Amino acid sequence: MNVRWLSLLLLCCLLITVGCRTTEQPPEEPMVPEVPEPPEPEFDIPEPWQPTGRQPWELTESEEDKITEIALDAPEVSEWLESQQQYRILEISWYALWEGGRAHINAEEIDNPRQVIPWLPNEADFYPAVSVIGNGDLQMDIAVDIIAEKAVYISEPYLHPSRWPPKGRIKLE
Repeated sequence: MNVRWLSLLLLCCLLITVGCRTTEQPPEEPMVPEVPEPPEPEFDIPEPWQPTGRQPWELTESEEDKITEIALDAPEVSEWLESQQQYRILEISWYALWEGGRAHINAEEIDNPRQVIPWLPNEADFYPAVSVIGNGDLQMDIAVDIIAEKAVYISEPYLHPSRWPPKGRIKLE
């Protein structure tokens, strides 16, 4: 009998101890995840930045030809193209540029780009752009000021997204 009473007493003490611990702890505050700061852009827009208020428009065939000519004649682009055995124009699109940032806009989105990309700042200007793809699937994007007839943004050559590794796990052998 003593063993039963002792076991019951131990069980009661244990329950009281656990109960005391749970009531003494303050309620946990919900965890709010930290949102990291966006990285600084890795390109320079000529200073001082002077917004022009340009908005995108549907380009004519002659405007597309002119934009392509200006883009391919830019020194950095023509130097890169010389290193490529072949190249082709991938697409004509748009870039929104502002001090410290840029965003790519597909030609189908030009009717209301701020609705498609709501975070675009009001001071963003829109420039038509040419995407050129060379051998090895390297791509370069060039935004053009058609009025000044010069390139205003030239990306570094990068691997075309069709050649990116698939999402998920990659089996290394």
